[in-house]
Amino acid sequence: HAPDELRRNEQELLELFARCKKESFDDRNVFERQWLRNIYYTLGRQWLEYHVREGQWRDKRLAKWVPKPVTNKCKEVVEAIRAVFTSIKIGVNVRPNGQDPKDVAAASTADEMAPSLHEEHDMNWVMSESDWWMLVTGNALIHTFWDYDPKYGVVKVAMEQCAACGALTSSDKLMGAQRICPECKVPSQFTPASDPTTGEPLMRTIPQGRGTTLSLSPLEVAFPNSYARFDDLPYIIRLRWRTKSYFEGHPELKKLVPTLAWTTSPTDRSLQIFRSMATQNDMGVAPIYWSDGSSTSGAEEGITEYELHYKACDQ
Repeated sequence: HAPDELRRNEQELLELFARCKKESFDDRNVFERQWLRNIYYTLGRQWLEYHVREGQWRDKRLAKWVPKPVTNKCKEVVEAIRAVFTSIKIGVNVRPNGQDPKDVAAASTADEMAPSLHEEHDMNWVMSESDWWMLVTGNALIHTFWDYDPKYGVVKVAMEQCAACGALTSSDKLMGAQRICPECKVPSQFTPASDPTTGEPLMRTIPQGRGTTLSLSPLEVAFPNSYARFDDLPYIIRLRWRTKSYFEGHPELKKLVPTLAWTTSPTDRSLQIFRSMATQNDMGVAPIYWSDGSSTSGAEEGITEYELHYKACDQ
């Protein structure tokens, strides 16, 4: 593609994301308020009141000598139901969709691999975490994907140069008997590429990746509330906080470090609440550690990462 066309496509994607984000975060604070209240109650913080002006939960103002006993019925009920869910062992029976030998072989292989995949994806822990979010907040999502995080290892692949247009392409993208150049879109001859200054072969470092399943809380996902059923959603947005050190250690993202605006706290309230869960204890909820930047001046810098998963459409 020409540079102008690339910029136009990127601009269209950014405009699409901006519209989706605006729709997904519209009136979201109504739900965040209830989620946070339920979380506090389950963690034993029940002497609370909501300040509309400040938009947050705070400890009730009582005299210091007034005791604040809590018989945590919320936690008891949550743990009781979780125990029932934990006793249910989820499994699969893969069967062929027809009598074709390929279908039968594929189903047999998948059925044999299911226990190994269950263990590799750590599904027992994933489902236990999902049960907690579902019972406390009323919703949870299971996200299965191929994770290209460098922590799972990286591999180096050689770069090859197209004889027709001179474009450089990694060897992992040149498959098949007829090797087609991704740039000029025609079958071509490729030769190993080398560094013009040192003469050493050019290599590209790519993450190896692995299959991963995560339990996502409603604080980590966003979607428009105008749809009555989840199947009708055209898209969903996943929110995640990435530290600066993650970008610095990533083989491909490290080049973006000088261009990004780093902060010490997310700007989205959902991620602020989610990150604050690590600071919860029995000392009360004031001050709110995620309410401003004054208490996080020494925190590690990072940035919010958004993943927009959009269903296939004409656009």
